[in-house]
Amino acid sequence: MRRAALLVLLVPLLAGCGDRRVKPPDVAAPLPPGGVHVVGYPKAGLALKIPNSWRTEPGTSPLVASIASGTATVALWRYPRTEPLPASAAAFQTAKRALVRAAQKRDRTLKVGEARVIRFHGRPALQIVGTETVGGERRMVRSTHIFRDGSEIVVETLAPAAIFPGLDRTVFEPLLRSLKIQPVKR
Repeated sequence: MRRAALLVLLVPLLAGCGDRRVKPPDVAAPLPPGGVHVVGYPKAGLALKIPNSWRTEPGTSPLVASIASGTATVALWRYPRTEPLPASAAAFQTAKRALVRAAQKRDRTLKVGEARVIRFHGRPALQIVGTETVGGERRMVRSTHIFRDGSEIVVETLAPAAIFPGLDRTVFEPLLRSLKIQPVKR
């Protein structure tokens, strides 16, 4: 009798379990930084602070590393250059136009929103902001080109346009500001 009464009480409780749908986690959404830690790439002469919650994978030269979470990616490149690097204001303007042409030739889907000379740790650098198609999906991209020690260092940030501004404040800009560059022995 007690057993029957207990079953009568438990059946309605158990029947209610699982009747409400639980939204699955969005595995494509980039994770919040969860703090940062310094990662160094001594062979490339680069070090920067990356989010604790993002994964990093070393690359094969000239790709130094790929840092990613969900649909957001940061690609870190270091290209050795033998030609003279831009030094004057006029040379940076010429390099900016050449960079935009080369980027559009390499990716016909690239729509440049802005190309400008910026300051990176007190020295001129180039930056292109736009949208492109990656894996069939439109992404916002910012490509920052820093010229030092016979090299062009590129920090490329990509994410869906809707989430790019938030990631820019919390991940991309702090990561770029943290970048330290050292000469590389050749």
